[in-house]
Amino acid sequence: MNSPGDKSNRAQAEIIAFPKPATPSPDYQEAVESAIGELDACIGRLTARTLTIASAGVWKNWSQGIPAGTIMQFSAETLMDADDPVVKRLATLLQVMEATLADFDDDS
Repeated sequence: MNSPGDKSNRAQAEIIAFPKPATPSPDYQEAVESAIGELDACIGRLTARTLTIASAGVWKNWSQGIPAGTIMQFSAETLMDADDPVVKRLATLLQVMEATLADFDDDS
């Protein structure tokens, strides 16, 4: 049996040198930037499709009264106001996608 002062059974503390974090490779950074671009484009396409659904449904009377060539800007928040469960679900998805894109922008 070892005496209390015997250090033979104590775990030895080791110094571990962690390597310096590697910088992302150009391939990695290019892939990230491509994914961010795809996300941005997808947001645009999904916004347009969601607006088409709303304009063909609950906003049909309103959209028919808009003069041709009128330019309007819509956001996910605007689409959330539509009284259509499909439009609301898609607008919720858009909000998540927009927040994710904003997080990437904040990281830059």
